[in-house]
Amino acid sequence: MVIKKQQQVIQDSIKTFQVDLYQTMKEVGNIISQDNTIDILSYLSYEPMRYKKLQDLTRCKDNTLTRRLHKLLEYNLIERLDVVDNNKKTHEYVITELGQELIKFFRNYEQRRNQIKEKRLGE
Repeated sequence: MVIKKQQQVIQDSIKTFQVDLYQTMKEVGNIISQDNTIDILSYLSYEPMRYKKLQDLTRCKDNTLTRRLHKLLEYNLIERLDVVDNNKKTHEYVITELGQELIKFFRNYEQRRNQIKEKRLGE
């Protein structure tokens, strides 16, 4: 009887994990599909950047960039680091390992998609 209860607890935990994982992936998918989000991650994959530089590169409106950065922070795809520049405290954004993996996935996907396109055009 104890073993059956333990098995049920494990099965319930697995189901809960699957639901949580699905919901998280769905939410991340919604974030990634928004304009400029992939661009922000892509720029940060090369070097940490301050808000102004990201804004210049992405040409995002102020409120749009702020919302995107907050969501990326919320899902641990980027981090905000405190830095000192000319004795002035400021911060910059850096991509996390999870964010790097996500960008790597999108770059591989894009490369594969282009290869398929080229192959179709060559036929």
